Amino acid sequence: MNKHTTDFDDIENAAADKRHLQEFDDLQNEMAGRETGRAPRVLSREERERIEKQRNGGQSAMSALEFLLLNDPDYAAFHQATMVQLAGIEDATERALENAVANAELADAALRDAIERSAVLADGTHVFEDAQGVVWTQNGEIVGEDIVAGIEWQGTETTREKFLQLSEAAGQSNDTVTGIRVYQMEVGEAREAMTDPDNPLSREEIEAKFESLTARMPDAVRDEMPVTDLELSADAKPEFGLTIPDIQF
Repeated sequence: MNKHTTDFDDIENAAADKRHLQEFDDLQNEMAGRETGRAPRVLSREERERIEKQRNGGQSAMSALEFLLLNDPDYAAFHQATMVQLAGIEDATERALENAVANAELADAALRDAIERSAVLADGTHVFEDAQGVVWTQNGEIVGEDIVAGIEWQGTETTREKFLQLSEAAGQSNDTVTGIRVYQMEVGEAREAMTDPDNPLSREEIEAKFESLTARMPDAVRDEMPVTDLELSADAKPEFGLTIPDIQF
């Protein structure tokens, strides 16, 4: 290795050390509520506002969560990164729910139209003829031949096969909506737990919640995520296409 290369490496290493020191100083200043002149690295705007309010006398005491965020830089960085990830899951869940509701409405409308185009008995019962010529009610009961003989067929009625296909599609669409709504409640419960001011979760508890959310995530929500790898990384970097600074201590 020549002298120029050695000198260049020394300069690069010194610059990296300087950046790390600057990042650490910025982190300490930010968590103390002091401006750094650069974009915030760890605490969210809401967290900074709460801390500033407390520093100005707006709160009588610091919560357990705020104490951890202010006094444990590793936990603060990890907590903020997971909150970013959680926000990504919430956004994906909301998009999936909107799409699922729209699809369910279309499926329900198609089923209603099919029923309206079916043959109707004198008592108002909708019936459907299958490919073998057997006539069924909407509830799956076979219609007697004597009653079938009195039906005036138009030739445009919905077949039983089509009715069953649309019924299944509508059922699946509405099941998807229900599943996403249940999952959305679970995500909301995770946010409540992660932002509980009096009972802050440990890093292990947060990781466990994310593992559960990932395992239970409906396919419709997963399809809305920016990437497929949803595991919470060991160094608290989000896996959803967002970037958190890699701060070393």
